[in-house]
Amino acid sequence: MHILITGGLGFLGSNLTRKLLQSPLNTITIIDDQSSGSLNNLSNLPSSDFYRIRIIKKDVCALNFGDIEAKLDIIYHLASRASPRDFLDYPLEIMYANSFGTQRVLELTRQHKSKLIFTSTSEVYGDPLIHPQDETYSGNVNLHGIRSCYDESKRFAETLIAAHTRKYNLDTVILRIFNTYGPGMKIDDGRVIPNFIISSLVDKSIKINGDGRQTRSFCYVDDLVNGMIDIAQLKNNQADVYNIGNDAEITINELAHLILTLTQSDSEIIYGEQLSDDPLLRRPILTKIRSKIKYQPQISLEEGLKRTIAYLADQMGMSHKKLLEVKI
Repeated sequence: MHILITGGLGFLGSNLTRKLLQSPLNTITIIDDQSSGSLNNLSNLPSSDFYRIRIIKKDVCALNFGDIEAKLDIIYHLASRASPRDFLDYPLEIMYANSFGTQRVLELTRQHKSKLIFTSTSEVYGDPLIHPQDETYSGNVNLHGIRSCYDESKRFAETLIAAHTRKYNLDTVILRIFNTYGPGMKIDDGRVIPNFIISSLVDKSIKINGDGRQTRSFCYVDDLVNGMIDIAQLKNNQADVYNIGNDAEITINELAHLILTLTQSDSEIIYGEQLSDDPLLRRPILTKIRSKIKYQPQISLEEGLKRTIAYLADQMGMSHKKLLEVKI
């Protein structure tokens, strides 16, 4: 099976690539401009696996038919920065990847008669007025907020995929991914779990924006990737939308205390202002995806955090002095 992954060198894409390569029948083409993804995320793959990977360094917006030599069976469209830190620095790049980039991917999907799996996001729900959230909820998004470059471009991409699917009878799936974490996250990722872990490892204050009572539902990356692969086995999808993640809800205060315990850290917790448009409550209803593929995350938050702590402490190979210089 020949698979294309856009953004395949990022956190989620590299984990997906590793899992797909466990099948000897799969070959993979990766499209990634390496602006946020890195070849280092695949550096310790067995050498035999590299013969089944082709990496094209290119912006997904510049993707064209001539880039792909073999017929594609499945396309995973992951290309987009997703860290809140990037919303300030790369808003246009994020919007282009999810609009122009998605259009290019849809054209490729038509040409190859491929199955398309698009990674949307729980951010399409904005700061939700209903809790928990299911796929029928249309969201509460501030069109002009800092986060809107990501929220709204993902919403537009969903609409674009649905329109193409109806007009050209494509086989497409939209996955609304809730907070995901695990090995492969960058040390300066900007998301809450790596921020808290790095701070705790160097006994630096953990900063919580707001009062810490806001909630999230964190999914370990292996569980998410397994769901992505299983959902691709469904046939004749018509822009079907599924929440995917973990429905175990935790407050940010509870998360901070758990990380402090697991790292045996002396860091203190300090509080800052609530971030603009930061969702107060977030938990997916997973009934729909469970009815289709019997989806059930297996890795507990404590176990997943232990693995992530070990990765961030070991993978970067940074001294405490260097870690203290990381912007958090």
